[in-house]
Amino acid sequence: MPFEIMVIIIVAIVAGTLGGISKQFLAYLQNRQSSGRGESTLTTSGLQKIVQESVERANQPLLEKIERLEKRLNAAESRRLPAHEETERTDLLDRGLLASSDEPEPAPRSTRTRA
Repeated sequence: MPFEIMVIIIVAIVAGTLGGISKQFLAYLQNRQSSGRGESTLTTSGLQKIVQESVERANQPLLEKIERLEKRLNAAESRRLPAHEETERTDLLDRGLLASSDEPEPAPRSTRTRA
């Protein structure tokens, strides 16, 4: 085979290889740029917001229950006699100024025996 034909074949192979590599590289760069624009990517702040909303949604029933229990506790405490009134009542009983019949009677105990 003549030397000139061999050189032409080698140059064609090298040129084709370089052309294919550069075409693949340019396609890769184009795909990378277009994927960033067309599709939404999740940022750290976006992920934090999603997690925070999920936690708030999951805890909402618990917070509502805690609020209801606190309202019940506050209502029960407001119905309770203040400490100074309880002390005055005890002092009146000790001095005999208040009849013990004013005191509520304790509930009767069960006299059943277990066998």
